Amino acid sequence: MVARYILVLPRFISLVYIISLHLDSVWSLEVPIGLIYADTNQATVFQNAIQEANSKDSSSIDNTVFLVNVTHKMADNPITVALDVCSKLISAGVYAIIVAPDVNNLPIAVSYTAGFYQIPVIGIATRNAIFSDKTIHPTFVRTVPPYAKQAVLWTDLMAKSKWWHAVSITPNTYDGKVVLAELESKANEKNMVITNYMFNSGLTDASQLLIPIRDKVVRVVILYANRVDAELILKQAESMGMYQEGWMWIVTEQILDISPIGTFGARLVFGEQTWYHIDDSVALIDKAVRKCIAAGSIVDQPLTKCNSSIWASGKELFKAITSSELPKGRTGFLSLNDAGDRVVSEYDLLNVQSNGLTTIGTWSDGRGWVLNDRHGRVYPGGVREKPDGINVKSHLRVTSVEESPFVIVKDMPPSGNCGTLDIVHELSNKFHTPAMYPCKRRGYNSTDMNTYCC
Repeated sequence: MVARYILVLPRFISLVYIISLHLDSVWSLEVPIGLIYADTNQATVFQNAIQEANSKDSSSIDNTVFLVNVTHKMADNPITVALDVCSKLISAGVYAIIVAPDVNNLPIAVSYTAGFYQIPVIGIATRNAIFSDKTIHPTFVRTVPPYAKQAVLWTDLMAKSKWWHAVSITPNTYDGKVVLAELESKANEKNMVITNYMFNSGLTDASQLLIPIRDKVVRVVILYANRVDAELILKQAESMGMYQEGWMWIVTEQILDISPIGTFGARLVFGEQTWYHIDDSVALIDKAVRKCIAAGSIVDQPLTKCNSSIWASGKELFKAITSSELPKGRTGFLSLNDAGDRVVSEYDLLNVQSNGLTTIGTWSDGRGWVLNDRHGRVYPGGVREKPDGINVKSHLRVTSVEESPFVIVKDMPPSGNCGTLDIVHELSNKFHTPAMYPCKRRGYNSTDMNTYCC
């Protein structure tokens, strides 16, 4: 459906009122908004959100915005998704597109296609770091923070627990490198030391990765990995005794449910309530469009076909979206940074216990961690006492170095018996044998040989 201006005259309006308006027309801008959904429930929520936004706007008589829903179900492969964006959404003249599912990186196809034509895209479940790169995804924003933000939470938890050293395990992927960079940056701010072990995704044996970690003094491990790699790493770590008492494991939220008892991790509040994010996305677009209309920054209509042209006003709408806020959104306070990532977010601290995942604390921007002492915490090994985070060695290794002998020399006492010296008694008590004997040595300031106690 192509955006257009429609003359709207309220019913039963009085002639006096028309004259008082000097016959001014009241215009309504029809704004198609697209949704790519995974199930029909999401489409229903989207349609209801559109209706709610329009009902709120119905009392306004100036610059009225009328949102129109355009929905399409996500296909199974990226090529079809890209073609559908053109034939089903752009052809309807959409101002923005909301992507509900995050399956097999399919939102990338939506972002690439829409981004090429400067059409804003809002992801409500996509959390990979690559979407923050505006050189690749120039018009992509999201109502959720990237996974890399967990690095802030992890270092905050370490500081609160007084763990100043940790080992991190990350994959040699774009996301893994971004998470590591963020983790090292936040650790450096808190004077923490992070030693990283990077692996190539697709592990078949994690023992070579884990052996040097097991032999270190540090006992706090931070794991960021996909579910397949994580399952192997955690299973082998457990079999190698790295989940015994004294260890501490903190993992990324997408693998918490497959982690052994004693594991800690954070989970985004409202992260799985996609219907809340759809509501907030519609409200954010509605607010941004109104802002653009007021500023006169929408100077042309959206595209209705995929060709070599771009939507000139799309960049301005993107800026309006990133600069808009929802103080009382369904998912809490919603604001975005210049990269289009959610700024303010809340997390629950979860602990894997015998009865499943237990919430033992909360985290939010500005406040940090608030731990709930009413729920007992379980650490690796099934213990309740917080580990120190380091392995204190219980054995002593003694080594000797071959070098020239060191000899203690004392003047011979008047008795002529070296055994009467006080130092002899001290050394004899330690070594259970006479420790000083008469010996011939040159004097300190002469060449004559004299008798001393050595």
